[in-house]
Amino acid sequence: MQRLQEEEKMNLLFKISYGLYTLCAGDGGKESGCIINTFAQQTATPETFSVTLNKQNFTHELIVRSGECAVAVLSQKTDFDFIKRFGMQSGRDTDKFEESVVAKNGVRVPKCKGVLGYFALKVQKSIDMGTHTMFVLESVQTQNFADDGDALTYDYYQTFVKPKPQA
Repeated sequence: MQRLQEEEKMNLLFKISYGLYTLCAGDGGKESGCIINTFAQQTATPETFSVTLNKQNFTHELIVRSGECAVAVLSQKTDFDFIKRFGMQSGRDTDKFEESVVAKNGVRVPKCKGVLGYFALKVQKSIDMGTHTMFVLESVQTQNFADDGDALTYDYYQTFVKPKPQA
């Protein structure tokens, strides 16, 4: 009975709609970024957002040290190689940025096919959530790269971008 409830809970979690984003951070000496699905707008005036990130992630370490980050909004044109670079490698030993720009807050952000634009953000406060930290962020810059294109959702990624397992 317990296992059935756990499976139902997981199935329901996968039904929640998420966008996929690239969270970027740097501390002046090292830069990194990771794929996230936890970026959310909280207020419009001022533009306030939240991001929740695992404490073991190198990008988390950089945000804690610098108090700055940026979130790139991904489009449905984002290819799997981009997802692999930012989502399946550690920034501790990999330079993830090929094509990029530097945001107003000094954080490097990818600028390539599949990136609609970004928000440069400053940490207002952090909330300890055990294994994760929720960062409450204020926008210091918004930059559009593309005027059109649909944002990449987790469902779209699972259905059309992520390669299917080999038989």
